[in-house]
Amino acid sequence: MEKDTALDEDFPLKEDERRKLMCHNDPAVGGNGATGWSGGPSTVQETGGSKSVHGFEARKRLRTERKERLARWQSSKPGEDADDPRDVVAIAFAQRNMGDYKLKTAADYVVPEHQRVNAVKKLRQMALLEESLYAARLRFNAKVLELRELKVQLINELHRDQERLVELRAALASGGESV
Repeated sequence: MEKDTALDEDFPLKEDERRKLMCHNDPAVGGNGATGWSGGPSTVQETGGSKSVHGFEARKRLRTERKERLARWQSSKPGEDADDPRDVVAIAFAQRNMGDYKLKTAADYVVPEHQRVNAVKKLRQMALLEESLYAARLRFNAKVLELRELKVQLINELHRDQERLVELRAALASGGESV
């Protein structure tokens, strides 16, 4: 498993602890000579003297190391009310560059002159609306006239087709002399 966070580096997995214990007891790595991990207490003679080490003492040592690392990590953790310096810089930048925005619901809000509604603006708005209505009427009337012209063309075409049918029927009735 890859160690990709600082937490993994500070708090190794239990497999890592087992490897440490096995390396500590393995004579090939410089340990004292236990041949494997039994999980229970094992007595090992150290090379330096008659001092015996039990498996539970090694686990106890690892446990205290783990507690010390946890205490160091907890002490380096920022407080609950501490602000992230990046956030503080971003807030200061925003306050400097944001501008002065007043809320419209504020008691001291005054509508700027260019946003105030007056009679001249309303007259201009009404004139523009009348102009757009006039343009819409012109477009509608042009479409109606176009459709009327199309209707006249279709009626004329139908009359020509009807006359041709009358001629064809007459020709068929007379025996097909000239078509």
